[in-house]
Amino acid sequence: MGHKSHGKHRYPGNIRRWINIAAVGELTAIDMQLADDFAPMLQHRLLESIDDHAVYNWFRQDGALNVHAEYGYLVNEVTASVICDWWRRNCGP
Repeated sequence: MGHKSHGKHRYPGNIRRWINIAAVGELTAIDMQLADDFAPMLQHRLLESIDDHAVYNWFRQDGALNVHAEYGYLVNEVTASVICDWWRRNCGP
């Protein structure tokens, strides 16, 4: 929505920590690193952090590798770790 705007108004203001998990070979994630593309959000203090994680998604559907499938992301150790860390920070004792 902010593609015509400038400065901090170009970016969303409702994200605190951005965690990008992209599968190697995922065609919708050819540029797997978002931290460099959205660094101005950090400079404008719209975010606390942007973390990029590359994962291998081995999910197969009907015998064919499907690195885009969410099932492979959901059972991935990196995804599980990110979710567990968030849960501990926000829902812990």
